[in-house]
Parts: sequence; C-alpha cells; structure tokens
Amino acid sequence: STSGSLTTGGGETTAAYTKIGRLVFIQGQIKVVGESSPNGQLRISLPLTTTAALTETSDASLMTLEIQGHGGTITQVVGFTQGPEAYFRILYVDDSGSGTMASHSSVDTSFWFAFSGFFVT
Repeated sequence: STSGSLTTGGGETTAAYTKIGRLVFIQGQIKVVGESSPNGQLRISLPLTTTAALTETSDASLMTLEIQGHGGTITQVVGFTQGPEAYFRILYVDDSGSGTMASHSSVDTSFWFAFSGFFVT
C-alpha cells in the first residue's frame, strides 16, 4: 500500500469478476513469485470501487481467502474491504486473537492465494 510491488507469475496471474446489478462477484488464484521493495499493507486491486460509505459500517465485505507458502504464522485469513475502496486488504487473526492487516513483513517473497467473494458498487 505504501511503495514497491509484488510480481505475479506461473499460471496464476489473473482473476475474474461478474457484475449483476450492484453486486460484483470476484474469484481467482494468484501466485507471487518475487518482490521489489514492498512496504505497507498487502492489497489486492478490485475491478470496481466498492459502494460509498454506508451507516454503521454496512458497506464492509469479507471474502473467502486462502494463502499458502507465505513463510509466516498467519492464520484465519479473510479478504476485507469497506467503501469506498478499489481494493481489498488481507486480514488475519494473530496469536493474541486480534485482527491484523497483513503487510509486506507477513509474507515471504514467494506465496500464493486464492479468493472468492462479492461486494456492492
């Protein structure tokens, strides 16, 4: 989120989406094969921006997410977005039971993740 980048590779470099009305369904599997000085939260770009801020955080969406080969200790991982955003963040539960946004230091230079979910535009 701050600077740098992660490089995708192999056969897992794209995702797909379907928009029906205001609902956008997304799914995919992405393999990260390298990095260039990443810094900040891990974020995955969305094809469209989520809906503007609604009352009482009713604009939040969670997405099923699996991450493997990350070389860390993160568990109970989900994708999280809250309007208006054009990305989802990777949220995990740490050892203390607190929710933490994954950052560049949460993963190695090579890992993969699969995800599916929906959000409102």
